[in-house]
Parts: sequence; C-alpha cells; structure tokens
Amino acid sequence: MRKSFIYILLLLTNCTYLSIDEITVDCNEFPISIETVVTNADCGLNNGSVTIQASGGMAPYQYLINNVSQADNVFEMLPAGNYQVTVVDANECSGQSQFVVLSKDGVIANAIASPSGCNTMQGVLTVSAINGVAPYLYSLDNGAFQSSNEFIDLASGDHSVLVTDQNGCSFVLQEAIPTGVSYSKSIDAIIMDNCAVTGCHGGSQFPDFRIFENIQNNKDNIKTRTQNKSMPTGGGSLTQEQIDLIACWVDDGGLDN
Repeated sequence: MRKSFIYILLLLTNCTYLSIDEITVDCNEFPISIETVVTNADCGLNNGSVTIQASGGMAPYQYLINNVSQADNVFEMLPAGNYQVTVVDANECSGQSQFVVLSKDGVIANAIASPSGCNTMQGVLTVSAINGVAPYLYSLDNGAFQSSNEFIDLASGDHSVLVTDQNGCSFVLQEAIPTGVSYSKSIDAIIMDNCAVTGCHGGSQFPDFRIFENIQNNKDNIKTRTQNKSMPTGGGSLTQEQIDLIACWVDDGGLDN
C-alpha cells in the first residue's frame, strides 16, 4: 500500500510558486506492529479492557476496535468476546490484530461422546460443566434448553452444545459423535475378500490393498467408488450394508481400530 502526499513550497517575499513535490510513502516499508494487554471481564459484566501498544509507522496513531475510533490507546468497558484492533498512523498506513477478552470465573465444559452406529441414531453426549454458578442449562444444536447434561438418540457428525450458568454466562463446545465402525471387525474382511485379491489390488495392481496404509491413504476414493459401484472391479459386488459400513468408517477418519 502506498500513500501520496503533496508539499507546496512558496517564496515568502513575493509568494512566487517554486515547486510541487509529491512524496510517496510505501506502507510496507514501515509496518505497524501491535501488541495488546488484556484485562478480562467479570462474568456477565462489561468491565474488561485492553491497552494497545503500537510501534513502527509514524506517530501519532489512531486506534479502532470493531470500527470504534479514538486517539487513546486504552479501551475500557468491554464485555467478553473477540475483537479486532486497527491502528492508523500519521501517513494513513494501518495495521491490524485480534485479541480476546475472556470471561473470568465463567462456566467451562467438555463432553464425552458415545458412538451412534452406522446410519443409526444411538449416539450419546454427556456434558460435564464446572466453574460459574450452578445449576446449569444445556442446549444442543440451538435447540431448547434442558436441565439434564445428557443428550441421547443422536446421529453421527458434529454437534454444538451451549452451556449457561445462573449468571447468564455461557460456554460453547463442539463435539463429534463417531459411528464407531471398526476396521478390524467390519472393514478388513470386506476389503480383503473383494479388493485385495488377484487381478485387483492384491499386489498386481497399484495400490496394494494388502497393506493397511495404502487403504487408509485411499479411503476417500474407496468410499466414492464403492458408493457409485465402480468398485470392486472384476464383476464382484458389495451389499448395501457393506457399502454403508465403508462410508461410515471413512467418515470417522479411516482409523486403524
């Protein structure tokens, strides 16, 4: 980014124009560095603050937080949350940074997930909350709040849990429920009997599916080709249950389980 400035020089004795010089400032040559010192907010209160320490560029600086501008480098009365700070110098060059004001003594939580099964809804999320002020309320995937910390009959995939304490402080956690399909118990036999065979991926054709690492590295392609039924080759076929098991195992990350 370049900023241009025009300076006009006048001869004071007769106001005769002498010259006009244009000076271009390359902001990339004088980058602005930003450090922040944050004071976290009490739970539910707007009493957090940040002190912005800028260097580089050319003083004086102008400070902006979430598009609120001021000349002072201290911002007060901030609630907990994520913020972006912009510092603009005398040459209109700018730098940006982010900081977080945390909620002191607020509720925090984690969860334990139980598998859902392949294409079934048997998953369970059990949430553990600490700190803050009990009792807590729990909401799953933006649904209604409940007092129970357990959610049942869940499908596999990512889920979001919002935990709120009695002071209105909240905590959001993301938790994935696996299908729980095991390679050793379910997938290995399907691959070995149908793909890692003579004339296919049994050593005569790359990749060699007798080696687990090759299966794992090609898991997404295996899922796609078994679903569109272009695999296995050589006239073999898989049942829909076998195709679904492969997809569920891949969706879990293709684990060596």
